[in-house]
Amino acid sequence: MIELKRYDNVSRFKHDVVPFLERWEGENNLPLGIILQLKPERKPFYMGTVQKDGELVLVFYHFRREDSHLKERTGVGGRGIAFGQGSKMI
Repeated sequence: MIELKRYDNVSRFKHDVVPFLERWEGENNLPLGIILQLKPERKPFYMGTVQKDGELVLVFYHFRREDSHLKERTGVGGRGIAFGQGSKMI
């Protein structure tokens, strides 16, 4: 089963996603750094995760309509995908 979770609380988002990103810190240093710097007053437009069968597999945050940042786990490592202006999140 796939579950999509949207966050409104920066502290809760950090609590849930930082351990996931730290597992592959070398690959996740940019999104990890951005998320660790988040303050409640500069909350992203959208923060979310995707879990598959109870396991976190995707983290995403969105600051403006023009930018989206995703971090997914694939196999042993992960890969980051950044979308620019005009792209859509699915």
